[in-house]
Amino acid sequence: MKLHSLIASSVLILGLVQISPINGANILFYIGMGSYSHRVPLQPLIDTLADKGHKITFLSGFPAKSPNPKVTEFNPPKLLNFITGLMGDEFDVYKFRKNSQILAVWFLLPTLAASACESLYEDPVFLKWMNTSQFDIVVMDSLANECAYGMAYHFKAKLISFNTAIQYPWSIESHNGIPDETSSIPDGMMHMPSKMNFLERTITALVPMVWKVYREYWVFPHLEEMMKKGLGLDEAPKFVDIEANTSLVFINSHWTTEYPRSYPPNVIPIGGIAGHSKGKPLPKNLEDFVNKGKDGFIYVSFGTVGEFTRFDPEIRQAIVNTLYKFPNIQFIWKSTYPIQEKLPDNVLVEKWLPQQDILVHPKIRLYVTHGGLGGIYESILSKVPMICFPIFAEQEFNANTMVEKGYGIKLELISLKEEEVTDAITKILSDNSYKKNVEKVSRMFTDRPVSPLDTAVWWIEFLLRNPDSTEFLRPLSVTQSWWVRRQLDVWAFIFLVAILIIIIPLFIAYSVTKLILKKVFGSKEKSKKLKVK
Repeated sequence: MKLHSLIASSVLILGLVQISPINGANILFYIGMGSYSHRVPLQPLIDTLADKGHKITFLSGFPAKSPNPKVTEFNPPKLLNFITGLMGDEFDVYKFRKNSQILAVWFLLPTLAASACESLYEDPVFLKWMNTSQFDIVVMDSLANECAYGMAYHFKAKLISFNTAIQYPWSIESHNGIPDETSSIPDGMMHMPSKMNFLERTITALVPMVWKVYREYWVFPHLEEMMKKGLGLDEAPKFVDIEANTSLVFINSHWTTEYPRSYPPNVIPIGGIAGHSKGKPLPKNLEDFVNKGKDGFIYVSFGTVGEFTRFDPEIRQAIVNTLYKFPNIQFIWKSTYPIQEKLPDNVLVEKWLPQQDILVHPKIRLYVTHGGLGGIYESILSKVPMICFPIFAEQEFNANTMVEKGYGIKLELISLKEEEVTDAITKILSDNSYKKNVEKVSRMFTDRPVSPLDTAVWWIEFLLRNPDSTEFLRPLSVTQSWWVRRQLDVWAFIFLVAILIIIIPLFIAYSVTKLILKKVFGSKEKSKKLKVK
């Protein structure tokens, strides 16, 4: 027995030695464009890799609120100034929605990201850092942060793309081998229903092609010129080619919260990477406030970008008036700015709140949200139904899937009426189906062989252990043209052959029939002429 135990222990130790990198790798995480909330799904991965001995640098325009001493935070001055100015008072997502500009903002993102990239290449602090640093892997936020392609090329590093939200509309044509499933899966940008008609499928099919043209013929050439100018290069590879050599794609998505997708092995879904279902006890002031409610409490948050104070006065008042109708429910509300409307005594407003700890509290009844994916995952893990007011980006898509799966209600913010809010809260509090549905989704969401965080860490270290694995993981379709991937040339050939198969016999039949008729009727006409003579 002892001998067997010794052998088993030796094998285990040898196995661990073989699958663990000998030395910690230098890994760069980059978010040039995006709100602070984009850090949330990245942070657990960063902290875990740092704990495992890897040297992590986080380059972004947002200083960390709670810096990890094991992580090097790098906020180049010019990028910091650009992002601070961008996220100022003029960046009002509620106004974008009110003016029907959400679609336009999607296409504005690459331009803003290019400006962020330009601020880097014009910053001597960044350029000095580039010339004195070295990295093995570059992990980029996929939301229009292709500036990282130049960094990956400069450092000769492996490139990992990280979708902090759902699959982006340009992903199908981003040369990573993601298949085109637009015939059955709605696009996250256009917010089509799950059962699309012909016109909706046509639009959904065209969206990736529009992004392909936009990115490859406008966005990428600009970024390539910035890189060459900033780094003093005469020649540089095309960003299309760098993108095609992306080693891994992480997508913060899971089939329970949207739709099943057919991903190749280099695309790894890690939906809910930042979430957990275990919370710490609430601070005493929050716990005491919660315990005052006879029927529990409701948590309200409109995210880091959508601020309640920017809503129209009548919309704000409609929401506030609703709170007075539920005196036995406590409301805990996260708002960056003070709320000017008079609130009832059962409402507590704080600038910052421990959201995950609140959502796992046993007395919570409902989460009122803007539909950000991070909050939705936390709510699902905590088995809390939701009321969603989508404002921006893919939040409409998130709200639609929430309604389809029956664990939440969607309300339109711009035309909101007091009665709608009242009815939605009453319905979720009284109809147990919402709670049952979110519990069902939560069970499947958490029932995985490996956690999403451990999955992401394993794949990064796999890439370090197997630097030549990219060519084995990427599907062959990455080298194909868009029409070949969709088999359009094959279907065109089949259609042409089918037409020829139909037309040629018809033509032959027509010609033969015409010839016979000519012979028959020609002979009769000839006979008549002879008789007359």
